[in-house]
Amino acid sequence: DVDIGINAQIIYSLSSDDPNLPFAINSINGTLSLTETLDFDLGQRTYNFSVIASNPDGLNSSVSTFVQVLDVNDNAPQFTEDQYEASVAEHSANNTFVVLIE
Repeated sequence: DVDIGINAQIIYSLSSDDPNLPFAINSINGTLSLTETLDFDLGQRTYNFSVIASNPDGLNSSVSTFVQVLDVNDNAPQFTEDQYEASVAEHSANNTFVVLIE
């Protein structure tokens, strides 16, 4: 802001239709932070909201903000079955299909 004095003071706030928005903004410096842990696998994967900057005279500006939750490798691979069984004839040729393990 190019104003000086009290008019240079900016107050930041969030505007969203989502009452459970997992973000907070520092009203003085505009730092956006999480208010809860996000989980890509179980929760919402994108968030859209506005950040509003206001000065004491009531002038304000807003910017659309989009946050995408990224997946991290936090789940071990899992088999589709607890146990696999197969039979194969003796003297079967190399590369003979036995069973599909998933």
